[in-house]
Amino acid sequence: MKTVIFLFFFVALTIISGYLQAQRINVSGRVFEASTMQPLNSFSVVDKISGTGTMTSEDGFYSLFLQKGVVELEFSGLNYDYYKAVFTLIRDTVVDARVQINFHDKSRRPRKESVTVVQITPNEKPAIPPKQ
Repeated sequence: MKTVIFLFFFVALTIISGYLQAQRINVSGRVFEASTMQPLNSFSVVDKISGTGTMTSEDGFYSLFLQKGVVELEFSGLNYDYYKAVFTLIRDTVVDARVQINFHDKSRRPRKESVTVVQITPNEKPAIPPKQ
């Protein structure tokens, strides 16, 4: 009897954890310097709503797993303007950012116009520009 109860709870927990994991959606992309289109590493990418964040890799790539719903991505790095992208996440999404260097403006006001949001279906692979 103990074995049956244990198996029941094990199967129930497995199903519940699989369901909860399926609710998470991938947001990925690359961060580039606007004038040179060079990828930026160690750039911060944070969803301000959930608090989930990461840093870009050497080739400017980042990836976050977030819940469906409204997302407020903030891209920031030392001596760069920070950028925001606010959108509703419904499926895997690619968000590329082109950021501008800024040594003078200390207010670091957010800019929205340099962030490109591209919706992709789960079976599509995002086109990533080759390294230069």
